[in-house]
Amino acid sequence: MEAKLRSVLRSPALALLLKTSIFGLALFWFRGDSYGFLKLISLILIFLFLYLRPAINTTKYWASAISLLTVITLAPKIGDASGFYLNLILILMGYMIFGVKNLVFLKRNHVYHLFHVLAFFGLTALVVMGLLSQIVYFILIFFLFKEFYQINTEVDKNTSNLISVIESMIAIQMVWVTSFLPTIFIIGTSFITLATMFSHNLLVHHLKNRFNKQNIYKDLGIFGGISLVVSLFSAWILI
Repeated sequence: MEAKLRSVLRSPALALLLKTSIFGLALFWFRGDSYGFLKLISLILIFLFLYLRPAINTTKYWASAISLLTVITLAPKIGDASGFYLNLILILMGYMIFGVKNLVFLKRNHVYHLFHVLAFFGLTALVVMGLLSQIVYFILIFFLFKEFYQINTEVDKNTSNLISVIESMIAIQMVWVTSFLPTIFIIGTSFITLATMFSHNLLVHHLKNRFNKQNIYKDLGIFGGISLVVSLFSAWILI
């Protein structure tokens, strides 16, 4: 049995699946029934143990790790099938960040981008629902944005700090605006996420000297298409 476990741990893909399974069990245990301080501490310790082993890229993705823990601990408990699917998404996010950090995925940048979108969406949903203060939200997304630009561009820390502060302030303003609109939280959260990711893409193209009409039209097309889907979904819900 011990030999089989060692052979599994030698395979990065199998080790990732084992980590994700342990994380998933801990997450379902934490989010099942009632919350408790002991359960919270246990979940955090389990997550940190899984995240910190092996000790590579531990500080590179710490903002993403803290963002995921924040979403897990503050996301409302839902008893029906929606809650089950939410837990699966959170487990998938754990799978992605463990795999990206430990260099398991071949196309790590694509996986990281998806994780970044989900993490920002989760944090924004929490603040729109009033479950997260705007000050904490600003701090979390600032470091999340800073991490994003340091990974995807070669800008210095001062530039990434400036860009992250500006984008975080704009996100706060969009949250404030959506609070006055008669829409459900998921619609407002979706538009804030779309606008922020559109800004991300434009800035990354600019910082990498790839700012051209083709990339702009591509981003506009994606933004417009997803916005149309969100609008139709919003109209369908309100009917």
